[in-house]
Amino acid sequence: MNSPILTFISVFFRLFSFLIFFRVLMSWVKPRPNSLTYFISDITDPYLNFIKRFIPPVGMIDFSPIVALLLLDVMQSVLLSVLV
Repeated sequence: MNSPILTFISVFFRLFSFLIFFRVLMSWVKPRPNSLTYFISDITDPYLNFIKRFIPPVGMIDFSPIVALLLLDVMQSVLLSVLV
């Protein structure tokens, strides 16, 4: 069953995953601040900071984006299976 609600949920989770990925890239590249970088940070940082409360960085490596992406995938799977 391919309803608009299921499509919306899939697109939302995919878009949020891409934003987290771009946030990770921005942390490596350090682009000049602009409205796009602020937007991505404002959207993703609350979620990533929540994950960091439970999984702190190990040395110089921050595993919170990996865990955040895995949790997003699990949440999407659970939500879609409940709705189907």
